[in-house]
Amino acid sequence: MRIVISNIVTLNVGDAAILQGTMAVLRRAFGDGVEILVFDKAAEAARRYYPWASFRQALFARRPASGLRRALHDRGWSHRLRRVDAWRFRAAARWLGRAPWVARLFVDGEEAADLEAYRSADLVISSGGTYLVEKYGLEPPILDYELTLALDRRLVFFTQSLGPFRGSEHRRRLGRIFRSAAVLFVRDDPSVAHLLDLDVPAERIVRCADAAFALAGDVRVRSPRNGPPRVAVSVRGWRHFRTVDPEEGERRYLDAVAALVERLVRSRGARVTFVSTCQGMPEYWTDDTVAARAVVERLSGEVAGRVRVDTEARGPDAMIDTYAGFDLVVATRMHAAILALCAGTPVLPIAYEFKTRELFERMGLSEWVTDIEEISPGTFADLGEACLARLEELGAAVRREVPGLCESAFAPAAVLRDRVGSAAGK
Repeated sequence: MRIVISNIVTLNVGDAAILQGTMAVLRRAFGDGVEILVFDKAAEAARRYYPWASFRQALFARRPASGLRRALHDRGWSHRLRRVDAWRFRAAARWLGRAPWVARLFVDGEEAADLEAYRSADLVISSGGTYLVEKYGLEPPILDYELTLALDRRLVFFTQSLGPFRGSEHRRRLGRIFRSAAVLFVRDDPSVAHLLDLDVPAERIVRCADAAFALAGDVRVRSPRNGPPRVAVSVRGWRHFRTVDPEEGERRYLDAVAALVERLVRSRGARVTFVSTCQGMPEYWTDDTVAARAVVERLSGEVAGRVRVDTEARGPDAMIDTYAGFDLVVATRMHAAILALCAGTPVLPIAYEFKTRELFERMGLSEWVTDIEEISPGTFADLGEACLARLEELGAAVRREVPGLCESAFAPAAVLRDRVGSAAGK
């Protein structure tokens, strides 16, 4: 069984956790002998950080090699270059199996090898995550899906939060793609509704937990700790505010996190460390320690001296081990929250997209979710203090709910065996 996984950026450790969980699910579905090739948007760096997976550079995320293509890219014509590449790849794909020399008129050797990997795959899986939303660039994944379908490969969407889709062009192209997919795994009810809105057959949509929950294993009972509470904080830059000016929204968000840290350090003697799932990898486009330092700059001198900004890069397993050393994780990034939950650590979540609220509602913990659009310093600080006061109760909820989420994360294994396993090799 050969499987291609596409549309992933594993330098985001949340995506790496999704990949690791997805690979565990696929091995449960098809056995340890399954061959998995991952097309990553930063494959060269991913190989260095994650030797446990096989990476190739994503087809529609390559820095142009030739002088002319580099010049066009630098002039902002990347979208046109991607369209040309899509045409080249489809033209080459028509000839790969019968006249490879004709295919090489359209693509170079590396591109031909990549297309052959897609063409020979029994299954092409679009990675789980949250990237099929209109505020992000949709053209690269759409081109990847259209190529996959042109190659007559079976396409599966792994556990996603996606939509809504309002643009007519997005609705037309993604609607056709989604309706052609073998199965679409989604994390939440809004995503189900967004697919049904595009006339995707309900029987092809399966709701299950995020693939990263496959890493949970046994959630152990946490023994009471002596000394001051240890609190980890995950923050990130965020400019996609809907109801306020982006600068004002981000300022209010960072102010609220600073107010929380001030309160927990002063009133509870908390030991606070900023540590997130996007840090320490210079090849990645963002680093959450920038936002962390922006929060620290807002703290009083006395409190700032008692707070640490962690800058180390970690993989998913190391991230789980790190979060296991804290009593509470304040998480903006959803996969910081998920990896903390996998460690058995209670979470105080900040929701910047609907996916986070949906997760904690599923766990019966919606009262602890703060919408980034509505966050305010005083209210958030109060909530954090209340959270520390109820850690035992929250820990019991984590132990109760996470095993079910882990089981749900593995649910795609049986679905894939039933729906696409028999088609392998066709």
